[in-house]
Amino acid sequence: LNPYMVELVCQSKIKTLATLYQNKVKIPKTVYVPCNVNEMEVGTGTRNYSNLISNLITRNLGAGRVVLKPDAGTHGRQVKLVQNEKELDESLKEVETSIINPAGVLAQEFIPKWFFDLRIIVEKQRGENAYCQPQALARGGFKEFRTNTFLGNMVFRANLPPIVQKEAVRCGEALAGDEVSWVIALDAMPNIGEDVSVDEQEIRKHFMQLDKPFEEVLKVKSDPMKKIDFPSYSMKIEDAYHSYMATEAYSQIQKVIDENLVKKQDSVVFHEGNACPEFWEQTRIVAGVNVADSILNSALSILEGE
Repeated sequence: LNPYMVELVCQSKIKTLATLYQNKVKIPKTVYVPCNVNEMEVGTGTRNYSNLISNLITRNLGAGRVVLKPDAGTHGRQVKLVQNEKELDESLKEVETSIINPAGVLAQEFIPKWFFDLRIIVEKQRGENAYCQPQALARGGFKEFRTNTFLGNMVFRANLPPIVQKEAVRCGEALAGDEVSWVIALDAMPNIGEDVSVDEQEIRKHFMQLDKPFEEVLKVKSDPMKKIDFPSYSMKIEDAYHSYMATEAYSQIQKVIDENLVKKQDSVVFHEGNACPEFWEQTRIVAGVNVADSILNSALSILEGE
C-alpha cells in the first residue's frame, strides 16, 4: 500500500525511532541494545548478558518505570512495563529472539499519558503538501498501561490542536523521505503526568457507564457471519458505534481528551508509524477518517502524474 522504503522504516520500531530522532521529532527516551540477552559464542556455548543490558538501560533511563517492547510487534504483544530494577532483571530473562523481535533489546522511558494515546493519520498525494487529518482516534482505558484497541480498550474521537497536526506532518515526512505519495498512521502519546484536568474518579465512573454500550459494539464485531453478509454487518457496526458515541459518558470523556490535548499540545511524543493501514472501521466511524479514501487518493495521484 505504501512505497517500499516507507514500509521498511515503519515495520521496525528501531528504524522508526532513529529516523524521527534524526529529524528532531519528539520521541520517548530510548535505548536499543543490539546484543541478545542470550548469545551463542564459539567454544563457550551460551552467554547471558542480562546484567550488562539491565545496567545499560538503567544508566540511560533511570531505575524507575521502563517499557520493554519487541522491534516489530503489533497489538501490544510482548510489551511490558517494569516498575524497578528488579522487575527489569526478571523481564529481561524472558526476552528471546523471534519473528517480531529479530535481535537485541528495545527499552523506552515510560510516558505518563494518563488514560489514552493517539492514532493520527498523515497522508500525501503526488504534487500536494503532506496533510494531517485534524481528527484522530484516541484509544483509552484504565485496564493497564497498554491502550491498544486489540486489548479491548475503548475508542474516542480526538480533535488535534494545530501544533500537534504540524508535528505529525513533520513526523510523516521524516518517515516517508523523498516518496511522492503515502499514507501513514502515527502512534503518539501526550506527556500528561500528574497535571490532569479533572478528578480521575469521575473519568473512571464514565468508563464504567460506557461498559454496556461498548459491549454491544464488541458483540457485533465478534459476529461470525460478518464476512459472509458484510453489508448487513456494516450497518450493524455503525449503529452500535453511533449508539455508544451518543451517550453522555462518551461526551464527557471526549471533552477531557480534547482539553488535555490543548493543554499538553507541546508535550506530545511520537513513537511508531504504521505503513500497512487496514480499512479501520473504528478510524472511519469514530474518528471520522476513511483511510480507504486516503489510500485510493494517494494511489490515483501517482497514476495521474505519470
